[in-house]
Amino acid sequence: MKKILSGTVAAIALIAVATPAAAQHTNQRHYAGTVLGIPYTATNPNGLETLGLEFGLGLGVGTRYRAQADAPNDSENATPTVNVVFSLSGTVNRDCSFYAGNDSSARNIDFGVIGVRTGNNENVNSAFEMVGQAEANIDTLTAGCNTNNVVEINKNDIVAPAVTNKGLVAGSYTGTTTLTLRAL
Repeated sequence: MKKILSGTVAAIALIAVATPAAAQHTNQRHYAGTVLGIPYTATNPNGLETLGLEFGLGLGVGTRYRAQADAPNDSENATPTVNVVFSLSGTVNRDCSFYAGNDSSARNIDFGVIGVRTGNNENVNSAFEMVGQAEANIDTLTAGCNTNNVVEINKNDIVAPAVTNKGLVAGSYTGTTTLTLRAL
């Protein structure tokens, strides 16, 4: 009888290995005791044997251990590895930047007095001529575009080179220079 049971247990073990994991459950009964000086044990006994062992327990002979547990199976087949691919996309706007100070006062370049030759000992050919060229240098750390671009500089009154052989007339002189950065 033991050989038939062990063969059945081996077949059940093979089936359990070949099938997906299922809910586990435990239903065990263990008995132990001594009757007339002879020790006994029984694990999951059949119906008649169980009836006799339970009767003995009622008479105060032996002990019993029971374990019962059950849980539902997974809601779906378990997935030990999951690969999820996220497709990321977005756009970057074309942009041109030029830091030209915090307000318009930074863009109002004042040469102050444009020096002319005012000495009493100046020759008539050089009197009131510019002493030197008027220059303005503008530097910024932020200038450019994040794409192909065009840089244009438009002046309505170019460089102020020193005027020679002509005297400057007193008054105010103005001009503008426009810098354009344009993304293509």
